[in-house]
Amino acid sequence: MRSYSADHREWLLADIYLLSHDDYITDGRMFVCPNTDDEIDVTDSAAVNSTMRPVYGADMTEMSTGPDFGILADQLDNHENYGNVLFRRRPRAEFR
Repeated sequence: MRSYSADHREWLLADIYLLSHDDYITDGRMFVCPNTDDEIDVTDSAAVNSTMRPVYGADMTEMSTGPDFGILADQLDNHENYGNVLFRRRPRAEFR
């Protein structure tokens, strides 16, 4: 996501599929919860978008968000009582 942002004047992506479509991510395991053995076809936009979603509003840049700002989260129906959120921390992003 940081590479995408750097290549697009710090804009955060609006569609998670853009990471695979534009070859930022080529391994489908990056789009699934670490607690599953599911596999994702990175060429299938519906499959990629069904796993995670951006949690920020449109027109946000990396610089307009703080380090504790959630940038990606599991889809709401992926877990019953919890989920994964990717926070944008410096110098790297992390899941919690």
